[in-house]
Order: sequence, then structure tokens, then C-alpha cells
Amino acid sequence: ESKIGQRNRDTLFQEFWSRLISVINSTNTSLYQNISPRSYSWISAGSGVRGVGFNFSAVKRYCRAELYIDRGDKEENEIIFDRLFEMKEQIENKFGGPLEWERLDVKRACRIKAESIGNISDRAQWEDMISFMTDAMRRLELAIKEPLRQVGEELLG
Repeated sequence: ESKIGQRNRDTLFQEFWSRLISVINSTNTSLYQNISPRSYSWISAGSGVRGVGFNFSAVKRYCRAELYIDRGDKEENEIIFDRLFEMKEQIENKFGGPLEWERLDVKRACRIKAESIGNISDRAQWEDMISFMTDAMRRLELAIKEPLRQVGEELLG
């Protein structure tokens, strides 16, 4: 990729994340209060449990809000995921709909996500993407924060 192409891509991501952060910060969550826009396809906020983040991700095919579990140890990640999965019904009821539960057995990390079709390269889609992502993240945080805190205390001390 040319330097110009890379610079344009970096600017695109930074602009998108700037908008998204300002929208989510105007809601009743403080997750992204201290997060800066970046030039990557994702941004992350801490969950209170080491190695578990509330991530936003956007590329040319999708946009999503997710709980991303990667403590650097596949077994620990799977223990956290499996424990949350035992509370799937409760979490999804509070979320207000189904989530995608991805244990990602061939990878180290696990994720729980809400995803929609979207193309970050098409600025005309930004408003809908940001609306979907911020709403999903707000509901995901509300639904999973307490179960995650319990799991963190139980398993990780």
C-alpha cells in the first residue's frame, strides 16, 4: 500500500473513531471517556478485568461491539468465556437480543459480539454504523459488566 493510501486510511479511522467516541461519551457510559481515536480498525476500553476489553471494530465488511477476552493464556480465556456462556440467557435477556458467542477454538482469544454489515470506507454509512455500534456497546456493557465482575472475582481472585 502506498504511503498516501496508508495516510488516508489512518485519517479515515481517526475521523471515524473521533465521531464514535463523541457519540458514546454523550450516553450514560464512561467506558470511552479516556480513549483516544486511533488509526487502527479497532479501539478498546478496559472492563475492570485484566485482558478483557470492550472493543469496537470497523472494516469494509462489518462493524461491531464486542467483549474481547485475551489475557495471553488460551486456557484462562476459555475459562472466562465458558463461565460467561453459562450465563448466556441472563446476559442476552439484559442485552435485549442474541449475541454471537465465539470461543475461537483455533485462536488464543475469545469474543462475544454484536455485529452488523457496514463499510468504514463509505462515509454515507457512518451515522448508521456509529448508531448501531454505540447502542450495542451500551447494552453489552450493561448486560455483561456484573457477570464479568463475578467471574473475575471467582476465577481470578
